[in-house]
Amino acid sequence: MLKLGKIKREDEDLKCNSTLISSNLTNSLPKSTHSFSPNNVLYFISIIPVIVITYLQLAYNLFLIYTISTSIFNFSKILRYDIQKYVDNKQHNLFLQVFECTKEYIDNGCTNEVIPPIIQNYCTKWKQCMDTDVTYILTSKETAQVFADILNNFFENLSTRTVFSVIVILTSLTLILNIILYWSRLKYKLT
Repeated sequence: MLKLGKIKREDEDLKCNSTLISSNLTNSLPKSTHSFSPNNVLYFISIIPVIVITYLQLAYNLFLIYTISTSIFNFSKILRYDIQKYVDNKQHNLFLQVFECTKEYIDNGCTNEVIPPIIQNYCTKWKQCMDTDVTYILTSKETAQVFADILNNFFENLSTRTVFSVIVILTSLTLILNIILYWSRLKYKLT
């Protein structure tokens, strides 16, 4: 009997020690945020509007960035196309001019060894015209001219008032929407 009492007592001591150890371990470990207590569920439900508003603001700003970058890309593509068209047109005109100079040079006998003094100046000009490089055309001045022509053609149909109104409306819409979403997110965080 003495033995049985001693075993029961040791068994009770082990249970007490294991309870103390497990309670110390659970107190020292960080609390899990994934428990399904009513407080955590209510907290999750209360932050859903904040999450939705944050994603809505992110989606709007990403759409705005996408729209602006696409517009800039398309504008640069149109500008490159117009500059290339301008260069091709200029090359074609120069080629026609060189062809005309060559024709005049040959037709007026400038290829002969003896050139009459009356057409000597003309032959020199036609020779210079024939030696023109048709591949080297575009300079920064011509690029600026093409760019200015494109902008003038674009804004020619729009009045200053229309352009200013569109810029003000888009800027105001962006600012107001972001401010509203920011303040509503703060409101839901405070409550």
